[in-house]
Amino acid sequence: MPILTARRRRARGSTAPRRLRERGAVAVEFALIAPILAMLLLGTVTTGYSYSHIIGVKNAVREGARFGATTDATDAVTDAWATAVIARVRQTQFDDPTQQTDICVQLWQGTTQLKGKCDHGDNSVSPQMTLPANATVRPAVPAGLPAGACVVRVIAARNYTIGFVLGSVSRASVSVAVSRYERMDKFPTCT
Repeated sequence: MPILTARRRRARGSTAPRRLRERGAVAVEFALIAPILAMLLLGTVTTGYSYSHIIGVKNAVREGARFGATTDATDAVTDAWATAVIARVRQTQFDDPTQQTDICVQLWQGTTQLKGKCDHGDNSVSPQMTLPANATVRPAVPAGLPAGACVVRVIAARNYTIGFVLGSVSRASVSVAVSRYERMDKFPTCT
């Protein structure tokens, strides 16, 4: 019996230091993996946040084009129509409290731009657009419009940043929406 007891003591004594050594190995492995996990987590969160901004801008631009297509644009003296459309885009965009989005509104008749206005917001960091925005910005004004038909085009641009622990990536997102001006029944001209 004493031999079995000594073996048991040796077995217990040798396993305790090995457990302590394994704990140290786990801590080293975690220290090596933790920065990679932090970069992935931060990258995932900021990518989702940036994607949310992009979707918000796209929805606001579509809503602005629909609003502009159903609002009276016959004010020849002032640019109240364009100002109202820009205000609608800003109201619809839920995630732009500091107005970092650059918005341009245009009214086209065929291939001729009748009206247009840009608002660069309160932040000078946003990409600056100038009128007229040419056909390289898609979607372009549809070519198959009937003679005299008018089109509202709303363009918005916003910077977004995807951050990681060791750096970040910045890009600009441009959203465009085109809607046919639908007030021709009440106002025979869109000028």
